Amino acid sequence: MNEDLAGHRERLRMKYSLSGYDALNDYEQLELILTYIIPRKDVKPIAKELLRRYGTLDVITKMPARKLETVEGMGEKSALFFRVLGDTARSLFKEDTRNKDLTTISGTEDLLRFLRSDIGFSKVEKFKVIFLNNSNNLIEEESLSTGTIDKSPVYPREIIERVIHHRAKSVILSHNHPSGRLEPSRADIEITLKLKKVLDILEIRLIDHIIITRDSYYSFLEEGILELGG
Repeated sequence: MNEDLAGHRERLRMKYSLSGYDALNDYEQLELILTYIIPRKDVKPIAKELLRRYGTLDVITKMPARKLETVEGMGEKSALFFRVLGDTARSLFKEDTRNKDLTTISGTEDLLRFLRSDIGFSKVEKFKVIFLNNSNNLIEEESLSTGTIDKSPVYPREIIERVIHHRAKSVILSHNHPSGRLEPSRADIEITLKLKKVLDILEIRLIDHIIITRDSYYSFLEEGILELGG
């Protein structure tokens, strides 16, 4: 490694050490990560190309390794590292929220951050269920389907099976809108109310259904839609 490159890396690490992660530009954040997995190469062009293609670190951590490897300078180990990074972040969310009431203000904020990171940037629609215990603590979260919500009649059966499996007492539903549009479709509303009726029979509380995008969210609870289901 030449002296100029070594000096640049040291300045980048010092900036992070003194000022924190948010003081770095988006490409610098990615560049800093890359310095630890690509030790003898200028990684700034790689960082910028990754961001140009995929937009955010969240999206990068969800990309198949084979796609990341198409970026010049990215090898198999480097590409796999980003998948590990994303999986680690999701695992840490679970650990941090095991004993937190996800219906409180702070708990809801943590959940929204997780959902945005997990499915908010996805280019396809994904349906996720958060399973909670009597104290509204996280038991598990699972993605049960990929596609469009109005073409997934299997949802009620799948959710009931997973609720029984986890012995959950309440659930939070969520799906993303890749278009960025927040408002629920008629199908979103109809299926949510249908699910609520099924869960009510089993004495399982449907706490909320959250539509998430990369920029914001829509809560069926906050908008009063769940009240329509009785």
